[in-house]
Amino acid sequence: MIPRFTRFLCSLILMIAICGAACAVEFSADVVEKSGGATATGKFFQQGVKIRQDMARRNAIQTKLSRPDKGMLWIMDTVSKQYDEYPIPKLDKLEAPKWGLLSKRDPNIKHLGTEKINGYLCDKYRISLDTKKKKLGYALRWVSAKLGCEIKTEQYSADGLHSTEFKNIKERKLPGSTFELPAGYTLRKGSPMPSKPSERLGKKHS
Repeated sequence: MIPRFTRFLCSLILMIAICGAACAVEFSADVVEKSGGATATGKFFQQGVKIRQDMARRNAIQTKLSRPDKGMLWIMDTVSKQYDEYPIPKLDKLEAPKWGLLSKRDPNIKHLGTEKINGYLCDKYRISLDTKKKKLGYALRWVSAKLGCEIKTEQYSADGLHSTEFKNIKERKLPGSTFELPAGYTLRKGSPMPSKPSERLGKKHS
């Protein structure tokens, strides 16, 4: 089991929901995650609905490929050359973030103005995570209209601060192969959702 996978999967599905393709900007960026005093670094790539993230985990690179166009999330182990796959919401296109619209309807979402983050003008929002019965904290989100996605998030809770930030953002054309499983990788035995167990289990991707 991949450490902190459940939290990542929830974050990724949220990112899919709020990273917009309205601007149709392809880009790559360095990504920095901080949680519980630990820092992880890696690379992020976006092309329409397709998202790739390469993160350094325990002296290895862990690659996550999000393909909403296929309704699939792939997580690759670059050491064993195996991958797991998980179902995610299927989307042909992504909508631009709607925090601004939501902030007019939901008192738990507040627009705090604009702020420049790593060269991009962003709208800043505060989202309360509290319920009527429990204090869960709050999140801050910086949304770039040009990129159509959040480029910085901070979440404050009883567990402390968890943050993600894109740095060294480069708007550029990305090769399609960036978002494909590389040749030679095998679907891990016991993967949560093999597409066709009888055909794919134990076989290499080519």
